Amino acid sequence: MEGVIDFAHAVNASLTTSFAISSGVRDAAGVWTRDQARKLLDYTKAIGGDIVASEFFNEPTMPEYGGAPRGYDAAAYARDFAVFRQFAREAAPEMRIVGPASVGEAVLLPAMRQGSVSVLKTVDLLSVDPPPVFDIFSYHFYGAASIRCAPMGSAAQTSPEAALPEEWLARADHSYAF
Repeated sequence: MEGVIDFAHAVNASLTTSFAISSGVRDAAGVWTRDQARKLLDYTKAIGGDIVASEFFNEPTMPEYGGAPRGYDAAAYARDFAVFRQFAREAAPEMRIVGPASVGEAVLLPAMRQGSVSVLKTVDLLSVDPPPVFDIFSYHFYGAASIRCAPMGSAAQTSPEAALPEEWLARADHSYAF
């Protein structure tokens, strides 16, 4: 962790992270607990770091890949996110909450629905009562071939040739700034 903070300081970068959601951070009822997250925040601060933004966990539309219990659904996400949000506001009030940090709904998730892995839709994550509230809205999009996603097969990806066809580039409005 020290190396990450040293690097961030060297390049004037901010730290953004997400937290674990596996069985090791859940109570007997299966609800997410703040204990390990608190340790990470405290340790980061103790060694001179500052986490400026955090997702609750990465890519909740594929919860089992993030370590969620089998059958994790939008209601469980809302319940756990409420615990996370309260924790974040108390432990790190300046830290921005990023979410939902979903992924793959156009191509990846439909292909995966054929298998045994549970998948969720962002609209379902946002339609619970009460809905999760984020400071920053995030959606992960992998618009071309991703080595990380290669084991999922070609149906879950776009080829490099189709990712940015010349016709699209010629029509695209390039007036935006990053």
